[in-house]
Amino acid sequence: MIRYLIKNNFKLMLRNKWAVSLLVFCPLLIVGILASAFNELLKSYENVETFSVGYSVMEESTFSEYMPVIKTSGEEAGLSFVEYAQESSVEALKSGDIAVFVEFGTDTYTIYKSEDHKVEGISTEYFMHKVFSEMANMKLQTMTSEVSSQNITIPVESISYMPDVDSKNYYGIAYCVFLTWIGIICAIGVISSEKKNCIARKYQVSTLSSFKLFMSLLIPVILTVLVCMSISTILSTIMYDISWGNLLVAVVLFVLNIVASSAFGLMLVKVFDNMVSTIIMLFLTVWFMGFFGGSFETYMFSSMPDTLKHASPIYHITRALVENSVMGESDYIVSSIIYALIVTLSCTIVAMVADGLRKRGKA
Repeated sequence: MIRYLIKNNFKLMLRNKWAVSLLVFCPLLIVGILASAFNELLKSYENVETFSVGYSVMEESTFSEYMPVIKTSGEEAGLSFVEYAQESSVEALKSGDIAVFVEFGTDTYTIYKSEDHKVEGISTEYFMHKVFSEMANMKLQTMTSEVSSQNITIPVESISYMPDVDSKNYYGIAYCVFLTWIGIICAIGVISSEKKNCIARKYQVSTLSSFKLFMSLLIPVILTVLVCMSISTILSTIMYDISWGNLLVAVVLFVLNIVASSAFGLMLVKVFDNMVSTIIMLFLTVWFMGFFGGSFETYMFSSMPDTLKHASPIYHITRALVENSVMGESDYIVSSIIYALIVTLSCTIVAMVADGLRKRGKA
């Protein structure tokens, strides 16, 4: 019976012309508008020549012993580290003597950037991220063996992470990701019809468990969104010449994103049990995730706190796909997969609990 329900619901969802049209054509329209509007901005996101980075180090800083190798690796990556007194760093930034200033504390660092050198600031952030990651690895190794600070190896070749990011590439990817999170709209007709005709009560006397009934909706939603977004992605790729980098990685991430977003949308349906409330909460939540996740303002130039950005699943999947597109790899691939799996599992559990409580008359 569950196969029949999945097949029937899938057919009904595909007949929702309004929702299908929105998922297929909306990305094409938005990409065309935003790609044109932000084309010049993203042209600045490219490799820069060697630039000066001012720095100061506290006496008891963990970074002190690593400074020689950091400076050497910086030179290879195009960052010339120049020591400054902290009090003179502001004047040096204002005068343009240095593009960025890094303050090395006891076990943390702070990066100061000027508005005129955003790209240099991003390069420095990425370089320091690599440095910090390598230092953390070295500290783990010291727990089992004697390792000198001179043994630190910073992957300089990966510092050149800033090939040109075309605005069509960025927004073509970002909005395909963003719109999958409202994919539950394709199920509005089916869910409303079931509610209107009291189908849920009839299911209660069947042998199907709550989990199977949930999957009879989740799987068709996933398939419908997958079909719609696949068509939209193919059309946008042809129309705007979008590059997806490592295609296998892109497909895996995209499918996991669709599964997670579908589970999230269906969870809201089960929790609120009201389509109006569900749609309002869906759009509000997805808007905030997109706002912090780089759907509107590109994550490269976003001034949002890292804590808020990293809390958004959209940020991880967008960054992973964009970096995969321009570099063929990304440090965010693993985190985006973990986020997708966590969202899928947690949303399924919450939906089951909400549905169970409602059936018992406790919600």
